Amino acid sequence: MWQGIIISIFLLSVPIRINAQNALLDSLLYYEHIFFKATSDSIKQRAIIKKINLYIKRGKVGPEVFSEIKRVSLNGMNFNKSGFLWNAIIISYLNEENDYADYFLNEYKLLNADSSIHYNFLATLVYLKQDSALFKGKLNYLCTKDTVFCSLSCLQDVIYYDKKNLKKYILASALVPGSGTILLGKVAKGLISTVIFAGSVVGIVALIQYGLYVNAALWSTGVGLKFYTGNIKLTQKTFEEKEKLEKNKLSNECKLILIKIMQKYPLTLKEL
Repeated sequence: MWQGIIISIFLLSVPIRINAQNALLDSLLYYEHIFFKATSDSIKQRAIIKKINLYIKRGKVGPEVFSEIKRVSLNGMNFNKSGFLWNAIIISYLNEENDYADYFLNEYKLLNADSSIHYNFLATLVYLKQDSALFKGKLNYLCTKDTVFCSLSCLQDVIYYDKKNLKKYILASALVPGSGTILLGKVAKGLISTVIFAGSVVGIVALIQYGLYVNAALWSTGVGLKFYTGNIKLTQKTFEEKEKLEKNKLSNECKLILIKIMQKYPLTLKEL
């Protein structure tokens, strides 16, 4: 979800050059040819970097770029290592490769004493799914720089959203069929469950009064039991639907907040 937002905003900030797809493929194949013909690691690494730059210039940040990122060797790198790591963090994160994003972030920290808002913003997003304590620490720091970041706590609220008291609604429906569904706001569905179950009970009692014990037993263990268990399943389904709606509402509100912050502090890739 968040990755999609960052991709969209990032693409708006990249001056995408209009080139034919075939031209891009030809260029990529050219540098791949250089890579396989090269006799030194430095030439091979430069060829991969050239391919990464081609993708970035055309606003491509998908799996194909991430595959090239993984081919780069950090040992003995004789080009813009800091810029590469910055791009690697963003591209890994956008492709939901969170472990790689965390790895490249740690490498970047070892290389740079970066205290910029943009760096801390990026680190906050990476830590969101990696370490809740580090996420909160970075978020608190960002709040001291710009209060607009304080509202980003909603990111964690969405990820760890968990509507409570499911057992309460299930118990209510077990004791009074339909009541749990009514409490969840689905009054009509709940009342229908209550009426159907009440009708089943009245029918079973009538059968017993007329001495039709076998019929009463079959009704209670067959149709009546299905109504009863169906009522509980309906309560659970209603609960899950309401949970999904509330989570989506929270998520959409948080998206707007993230978009606003991304517009103010865009995370852009660097040409190597």
